[in-house]
Amino acid sequence: MRSCSYRPGDPDALATALRELSKDRERVAELGRRARTRFERDYTSAAIGRRLGELLEPPDGPTWVRPPRFLLRLDLVRRLLPRLRRDLPVLEVGYGAGAMLEELAVQGFGRVVGIDLSKSAARLARGRLARFPAGPAPRSCGPRSTRCTR
Repeated sequence: MRSCSYRPGDPDALATALRELSKDRERVAELGRRARTRFERDYTSAAIGRRLGELLEPPDGPTWVRPPRFLLRLDLVRRLLPRLRRDLPVLEVGYGAGAMLEELAVQGFGRVVGIDLSKSAARLARGRLARFPAGPAPRSCGPRSTRCTR
């Protein structure tokens, strides 16, 4: 069973391919079955959970950090960081004391912004992030702030 293909960027080729496909009900049904099978294999929440578990599994077996929950989250983020591009901006919502913002900066993420509704969290984060030079420093936004600070 062949798929429906066309030259990318060529709307006329796409229209022709779709017209041809619409004439073949069996092919449309088979493509639909194949799409459903692929969805169930790769895109259900269970399938995505399995893949995420495989990504996070260290080569020598599981070494999950025990609670508190923040440490679990930090461990998860540390495992994902090597797979992320450092040149893209990062937004952390609910940054607390700023530990995750600090970790992102230490790992080389240049454009990091955190937002938190707690004034005390904003104070803690500002203190924690003060050691970074102005350029690469993560920015934190507290409650009712109109601009983020370093």
